[in-house]
Amino acid sequence: AMTTAKDIEKDLKRYVGGSFIRPGELAAYLGQKKTQHVKKYLEGVFHPEGTKTFFIPEVAENIYKSGGYE
Repeated sequence: AMTTAKDIEKDLKRYVGGSFIRPGELAAYLGQKKTQHVKKYLEGVFHPEGTKTFFIPEVAENIYKSGGYE
């Protein structure tokens, strides 16, 4: 079955238990996926700054669009 942004969103929410994710949490979550796509996503799309949090649906959509999920 095809993975959708909604699938990623559910996965992220399970990982952090909420609707927002901190940069460190996102890096850890993506690091667990260990794919080339994820590496590209981390290096090219995701730039953590300070302690800003990210809204999960937005993050999920970005990961999905980047192909950074397996």
